[in-house]
Amino acid sequence: MKWLCEEHNAHHGGSGETPLGLVRECLEAEASFHCQKGGLSTKDPKYAEKYSKYINDHFRRFSGHFQTFEDGKALGHKFEKYDLWVSFEAVGSGFNTTQPQTVST
Repeated sequence: MKWLCEEHNAHHGGSGETPLGLVRECLEAEASFHCQKGGLSTKDPKYAEKYSKYINDHFRRFSGHFQTFEDGKALGHKFEKYDLWVSFEAVGSGFNTTQPQTVST
């Protein structure tokens, strides 16, 4: 929680980007891949290569930064597993406003 607040405070001054938004985008990219993969199976020896290529080709933000995507996706799955989205959204309720603000840690 403290890290999320510190990250928000480090980025709220102009990028409009939040760590929470990035994590959500990772999960959306993952869902998009799973909808498009057709008959591709994790048993396919080129699965990881095809997965990475799809994410890089369809999500510019992660192009050349596949590990960022993987890390964000893993964090998003932890949020889901432990039902933490509501808690993090409550802390960052002002993350998507146009008014800069600081969240206390």
